[in-house]
Amino acid sequence: RPALDAALAEWLALPKEVTGLSLIAVYARGSIVRGLALEGISDVDTLGFATVSHSDADSELKAWQSRGSERARRMRSAYPFCSGLEMRLVCVPERSSLGGWLRG
Repeated sequence: RPALDAALAEWLALPKEVTGLSLIAVYARGSIVRGLALEGISDVDTLGFATVSHSDADSELKAWQSRGSERARRMRSAYPFCSGLEMRLVCVPERSSLGGWLRG
């Protein structure tokens, strides 16, 4: 559970890094969530859904993505049984039909 909490903390930091981003949902999947993790092999697999209010967010999103290996390194350091952190993001414009659907 602590590794999942650490992954969630990384996700919760995302709106602070990308102006106008609203995090809608985060899902954890894979062997760790199911209790089938293999030490040193399994990573924390997550998938996030978000909307952005403007197109200028692209550069901030790319900068966030470029720090993925840094986030994985922090996860490995804090939780040696874990091989890393996977954070897949689906991000759509807030005013798009899919953005409206995600917001409910």
